[in-house]
Amino acid sequence: VEEGVGARPGAGGLCLFVNGTVGGLMTPLGVTVTDDDGVDWSGDNFDKADAIGRVVGGLALDALDAADDVADPDLRFRSTRFLMPVENFAFQALFLIGIFDRQLHDYDPDQEISETNLPKVETRIDLVEVGPLSMLTVPGELAPEVAIGGYDGSHVNTTEDELIDPDNENPPDLSQAPPGPYLKDRMDGVENWIIGLGNDELGYLIPAYDYKLSETAPYLEEAPGDHYEETNSIGPSATPLVEEMATRLIEWAP
Repeated sequence: VEEGVGARPGAGGLCLFVNGTVGGLMTPLGVTVTDDDGVDWSGDNFDKADAIGRVVGGLALDALDAADDVADPDLRFRSTRFLMPVENFAFQALFLIGIFDRQLHDYDPDQEISETNLPKVETRIDLVEVGPLSMLTVPGELAPEVAIGGYDGSHVNTTEDELIDPDNENPPDLSQAPPGPYLKDRMDGVENWIIGLGNDELGYLIPAYDYKLSETAPYLEEAPGDHYEETNSIGPSATPLVEEMATRLIEWAP
């Protein structure tokens, strides 16, 4: 499944970016799943979840059967930890009342939260290389275009949807979209995977140029034009910081 810029996907689980394709469990909500026996499953229940698991498992086994062996592959592992600011007002409140039970750093809890006293959480990114395979983890639900681009419409791959919904009252300004190279392009493997929710769940990771907040109730209400993801994002600094730290990890060599 590949998504256009105008219709944001909500990731419902593990997200993989393999060979330029956004795959894995990318919001099977509302989608009918057909199992290997030709039975359709569309309800929001365990039977559908079980059908998805069996179909994905079958695809994985088929891929293994067709895979090439790599003799004596090298194994390399890199990891970096860093602090992520909690800019989302709602998230700040959930931390303060104990619903988000997680240690905060680099701020004074006895003082009011402000731009100069902003709590941060520690998170991490890993890069695992096994022979020709390179796997990069990101600590949240990454918007596909951050990983592979597609602002020119090249990844829509369907006639049923347009790159930008013509009814979008607040569409992204594609002239401001990043030109690349995109995150997957910066990786060095023959096969490059980006694994969302790899180490952490900091919410949606949205491209900075299209991060839009409600003018009246930022983070609590979504801005016009399909900007739900911002309400469940840790803040606008998240995606640029993830990209910066991931790029440092990719470029670092022992």
